[in-house]
Amino acid sequence: MKEFMCFLLIALGGYGAAAQATPWGMARDADIKTVDGDVSFCIPATEKSDIAIVSLWVTENELSNGTRHTQWGVEMKPGGPFLSLLPGGCLKYGAELTGYQVNVPARELEAGVIYNIRLNRFVRNPRRTDVLFYTAVFCSAMRDGQLVYFQYRYGENDKAVKPHCARD
Repeated sequence: MKEFMCFLLIALGGYGAAAQATPWGMARDADIKTVDGDVSFCIPATEKSDIAIVSLWVTENELSNGTRHTQWGVEMKPGGPFLSLLPGGCLKYGAELTGYQVNVPARELEAGVIYNIRLNRFVRNPRRTDVLFYTAVFCSAMRDGQLVYFQYRYGENDKAVKPHCARD
């Protein structure tokens, strides 16, 4: 009986590890651009088709008073039309989106703060290999009296290249 219990624990432990090692769906990097002085979130130009967006949110990267503050959050209304971005297409921060509900109105972005963006894709029948969302980390800085935005990128050995975004 003791041997059976050991076998069962090992088998169940192995199953749990395998289940955690295979996430459902994948992420892909979004691109951060400045359009008309505002930060915009873009689908990579290398995508092969339009990307329908079901929801998005921008959050502070760091915890503040124990919580991560949402700067902007919207989601598609049930049965509403969805926004579809072409490869290379961008969505401007705080844009009014027809057919979407605003959960958190766009707040002013501050210099020296690091933010995350997540664009959640509308997928009818997801598979484990589908890209389910696009994400990026960016920061803002004052340069010549104007707020500018810099994206964190990955360099050699997958190390994050962190831009200098200190407050002036």
